[in-house]
Amino acid sequence: MQLVLGSCVAELPADGAVERVTVVPCDDPHEAQVVGRTDASPDAVWPGDQDAGARARASCGPPLLGAQGRREADGLRFVVWAPSEASWEAGDRTSLCLASSDPAETGSLLR
Repeated sequence: MQLVLGSCVAELPADGAVERVTVVPCDDPHEAQVVGRTDASPDAVWPGDQDAGARARASCGPPLLGAQGRREADGLRFVVWAPSEASWEAGDRTSLCLASSDPAETGSLLR
């Protein structure tokens, strides 16, 4: 299953390559939610590890949240997942912005 805008993730994995995550209904406790998405052009050239998520990082933050989420923004951490060189070569051009909370929360941050 591919993560999409609004997907809620049960546990945020440690920093590094993300292989698998558990998607749960947002009404269940979860540590993170996909709140933004940035797509590079299908014919874009690999920008390098440093720049792969730079555009997504530039727009990843509280403005992506709904009204309720913005009220909770002080307790959130924003994380960007960007393609690796290998996944880029396989056609992955999507970077995701996730809002993470500790402890886990319920409900959608996009409302």
